[in-house]
Amino acid sequence: METRKFLIFKIIMLLVLFFSPMRAVFAYGIDTHAYLTDESIKFYSQKFSSDKISSDLTSYLLDGARQEDNTPRWMNHFYDPVYDRGLSFDLKIDPLYVGYWEKSKDWVNDSDSQNEFKYKVPAAIGSVLTAAQQKNIGAITTETDFTWDKAIRYYVRGEKERAMYMLGHILHLVQDTSVPDHTRNDPHPGDSVYEDYTQKYTVDNPDTELSKRLISKDTYVLSDFKLYFDELAKYSNNNFYSVDTINKTDVYELPVLQTKSIKINGRNFAITNNVEGKQQLLGFYEYDNSKIIKLVDPQYVVLSSYWSRLSTKSVQYSAGVIDLFFREAEKAKNDPNFVRDEPKSFLAQVLDTTKDYVFGIFNKLGNLVSQFNFSSAETNSDFKLVTEINLANKNSDKIGSGIQDSAVTTAGNQNNVVVNDNNLSAVEAKFTDTQDEDVAEKLSQVNTDKQLTDKVFGINKDINKDVVVSQNQIQPAQVCVFNTSKTASRQKLIINEVAWMGGPVSANDEWIELKNISGSELDISGWQVLDKDENIKIVFPSGTKIKQAKACVFLIISAIWRMRFWLIPTGRLVILELEEPWSVLVI
Repeated sequence: METRKFLIFKIIMLLVLFFSPMRAVFAYGIDTHAYLTDESIKFYSQKFSSDKISSDLTSYLLDGARQEDNTPRWMNHFYDPVYDRGLSFDLKIDPLYVGYWEKSKDWVNDSDSQNEFKYKVPAAIGSVLTAAQQKNIGAITTETDFTWDKAIRYYVRGEKERAMYMLGHILHLVQDTSVPDHTRNDPHPGDSVYEDYTQKYTVDNPDTELSKRLISKDTYVLSDFKLYFDELAKYSNNNFYSVDTINKTDVYELPVLQTKSIKINGRNFAITNNVEGKQQLLGFYEYDNSKIIKLVDPQYVVLSSYWSRLSTKSVQYSAGVIDLFFREAEKAKNDPNFVRDEPKSFLAQVLDTTKDYVFGIFNKLGNLVSQFNFSSAETNSDFKLVTEINLANKNSDKIGSGIQDSAVTTAGNQNNVVVNDNNLSAVEAKFTDTQDEDVAEKLSQVNTDKQLTDKVFGINKDINKDVVVSQNQIQPAQVCVFNTSKTASRQKLIINEVAWMGGPVSANDEWIELKNISGSELDISGWQVLDKDENIKIVFPSGTKIKQAKACVFLIISAIWRMRFWLIPTGRLVILELEEPWSVLVI
């Protein structure tokens, strides 16, 4: 019974850890990782001027360094060199049960582990690459195997963009080894004061002193990538504290706290002699006679000292790893026995053999889903489904043509149909004439639900005037393409949220939230939304506006590539006010 209770406790604690904010056990923030990677590239280029990394490859390294913190990869970013372990449950350090994870110096080249199912979680961290740059590396961003050997293989094959993206993942792991929490087995859920302090340093807000500190430094040239993990981990473990390992000599003998202290700005600070024989700050005594050591002082003197030393070491070692990567890649190029093509596992071979059969099954399921009645989801709403607009019309040259076939404007040769209380039956008749009985029935449902609709959308009878739905309104002046070298402006409208997991009724009920950040009402008439393969092409009709500081949400059923529209009796797109004061739902 006790064993069972402990098992339940472990499961609960792991769930809490997994679903808590991701910053809970991150080392440096993702943008700080990008900054350290950028500095490492510059430092490497200074020291190895004949082998500079071209500017067009830098973005791939930075993006890879950011993406390594996707859930739950960061659980394998710990390496304790004293006990030769990854993140492990240790009651002496933290009562939080975190399980037992692989140490980072093994994770960096363990394809089997990185390909495990638990890491096949869609990326939650946005990419800094442009659409054109993402196309250069293709589907690699949806993979989970970013190992050292695989990066070398890509580079030897001439796929430098992919190789640099993977090398960015590897540099992230090296940088984490400079964080005391990650080398002293401290999971620090939400209380890593060092990481909170350092997250202010980014590419856009650099530490101007870091480049100055590096002038007199050199890279570390080692023969094996695991040696970089060993040496840097020992440095951060032996010379610094984490919050939950301060002066815990029963766990870590180093650093050795000196009996004397020093005064800075009238305050007492704990010190040690580091492995380089230099005096170094360890912590801050809150009171003159206190023996309690903290890492946060009013002027952040301790944390500033930590960052000064650890960031410098991080860049030195990371630049050394870059150098080792190119040395090994060049050696592999000249090695006739080097396997350039990645060997496929038995499972991969089986999947290749059966993929056509599997895809055939999914296509049949998609057809069944497209005929499925969504009434279970709709009966709880105050609106009814009028029609579905098929976005998968790949045979058409015009984005609007797929919509014309099923929109209200299909009847006859009319360009416009006026939909109001008086002519709903006429519209139904026209749909019946075109053999679209399903649409006619749903239009009838709109008529019977009029009172509910008026209540939800605040429509008064005296202002329920005719609204024209026009084919011309959904024709874009210019067809956009996904593959562009332009960078998003993020000045007026942003993609604020993506519900990639779907909804409670179906995992395929995905939705995207667009948020107006312009500071005023934003007219998005004619704006277009495309997916990477350009199978989804959504054009917002004329008159579509988002109010100031509000958001709109639209629904996509990805399995059958459809966007579902609802029309109220006035012919407008349904706009539903959500409970949140800042949101508007447009379906």
